[in-house]
Amino acid sequence: MDVGTCHQTGKTGASSSVQSAGEFIQGLARQGYQRLTIIRLALAVPTTVAPDQLHQQVTALRTAVRARRGVFEHALGLIWTASSVGQDGKVIHSLLIYDGAQVEDDIQRGHDVGRYWVNSLTEVQGRYRNVNQHRQHGVFSGLGCIRTDVVHEMGWLSFQLCYGLGPVGWPLTIVGVPHGESPARW
Repeated sequence: MDVGTCHQTGKTGASSSVQSAGEFIQGLARQGYQRLTIIRLALAVPTTVAPDQLHQQVTALRTAVRARRGVFEHALGLIWTASSVGQDGKVIHSLLIYDGAQVEDDIQRGHDVGRYWVNSLTEVQGRYRNVNQHRQHGVFSGLGCIRTDVVHEMGWLSFQLCYGLGPVGWPLTIVGVPHGESPARW
C-alpha cells in the first residue's frame, strides 16, 4: 500500500502520516500476516470533556492495545486521527488492526472495543459507532478481514486511510504493537 495505491484510489497526494500508516501495514504483511482484521470505529465523548481528559483516555486506549489483553488480544496496531467536533461531540476516527487468522468476527470485536471505550476508558461518558457494521463501498464503510496479498483489498484499505479517517490531510497517529517484545519493556 504505497503512495501509488493512494493515487489509484483518486487521491492526488498523500500526507506523510498516510504514507507512514501504509508502510506500517505493509510491514505487517512482510512479517508474515496474510490476513488482517481491520475494525473502524468512531469514538466519541461529549464536547464538555476537557482536552487533557480526552488525551488521557486516548493514552489509556493506546496502552491497552499495546498490552494485548482482553478485547485487544491479537491486536497488531491502532491508527487514529486527532479529535474533531461534530454532532456526536468530540470524535476520534480509528482503525484497530488485528491478526486476521485469530480474529475473524470484526463486527463483534468492534462492539467489544466500543463497550470497553464507553465503560472502562470514558466512565460511561463516551459513545462509539462501529463502522464495520456497514459493508457499503464508500468513505463511511467498514473494512473487516482483508488479505494482504490481494491488491484490490489493500487498495480499499488505502482509500480508507486517505479519505475515511477524517478530512484529507489530517495527521494520523500510529501505534504498533512491538514485535517480539514483552509488555514490561513498553
